[in-house]
Amino acid sequence: RELLDFKRCQAYFKTDPAIVADYKARLSALAPGKKWIGLCWRSGMISPTRSSSYTLIEDWDELLLLPDVAVVNLQYGLCEDELRAAEERTGKTIIRWQDTDLQNDMEAVAALSQALHGVCAVARANPMAPGVLVAWVGAPTVP
Repeated sequence: RELLDFKRCQAYFKTDPAIVADYKARLSALAPGKKWIGLCWRSGMISPTRSSSYTLIEDWDELLLLPDVAVVNLQYGLCEDELRAAEERTGKTIIRWQDTDLQNDMEAVAALSQALHGVCAVARANPMAPGVLVAWVGAPTVP
């Protein structure tokens, strides 16, 4: 009857603790005292038939504007223009690193996801998708 009545599954994917610690150190330096929330707002493959299943980054402005939250980009693929537009619109910085390949480095995405306090991601079937990886490592998600 309660969410706590259901036992959580153990993580299916074990991350390297050193990589998780590195991301936590990076986040602590950039956003100390904040809740670090990962954001992935759409699929990497958008078409007219698929676009209605996903959000736009503008739909997440309320999250970006929360004073106690630092948003971390988990959106893979070509999204830099969207990130910059969101930063200009909200006046908030979205944390991201050029040395983290969100599209091809599953271990880095999993470790980054595990370092976060939570992840907001749209549902996708792609096993490399952040919403899926975060569940694999047993980290909290918000659908």
